Amino acid sequence: MTFDFCGRLASLQACPRDGPLPCGLAFGFVNGCTVWSTKGGNRKNEAGNRYMKRAAQGSIAVPAGLPLDSWPPQLLHRDWLALEVELELRAPWYSKDDRIFHVLDKPVHKDRVFGVPFMAAASWKGMLRWACRMQAGLRQHLEEGKRFEEWKDPDWILHLFGNEKGADEQFRQGVLVFYPTWFDKIGLEVINPHDRSRRRRHVADCLRSGAAGY
Repeated sequence: MTFDFCGRLASLQACPRDGPLPCGLAFGFVNGCTVWSTKGGNRKNEAGNRYMKRAAQGSIAVPAGLPLDSWPPQLLHRDWLALEVELELRAPWYSKDDRIFHVLDKPVHKDRVFGVPFMAAASWKGMLRWACRMQAGLRQHLEEGKRFEEWKDPDWILHLFGNEKGADEQFRQGVLVFYPTWFDKIGLEVINPHDRSRRRRHVADCLRSGAAGY
């Protein structure tokens, strides 16, 4: 028995109306809506409305049987110190998804398997590294007209975060290990300006204010 998934999508006779959450936001339902939006006419608006209605319904969480958000992390060494930070969004937050082909113009970043919106561990690490660099004098370095490439991380930053990606000399791993943050609610926002050629407003996935991070 063979199954041609792409062929089935190409032969759609109607836009999907429903799909399981959260995985339907990663494949299946979202793929059907995306393909339907390319068929011309008013189908793009129809597909977008179907997707937005479904994405905004209910809670979107990692499957309960998977310990991806367990605390403390199960793989944590017994000699390590674990720190947990809880956060709540006070304004909509936008991120860039890895998907190139999507029914919306700007989908929020979601796990490619489960469809759950999340902030990657590498992103947290990069932002905290940048904040530490500012504390260590990077702002003054740049204000003096010097290039970022001329900046050298002090030893304490190298100890915490290790070398930048791509470094091939005296490479070392940092002592900090980061975990992703998963969110449980998706909202939709209209982003301006309008498309000048079609007078169409861009719609984006976002993490709504009040969404919990864990």
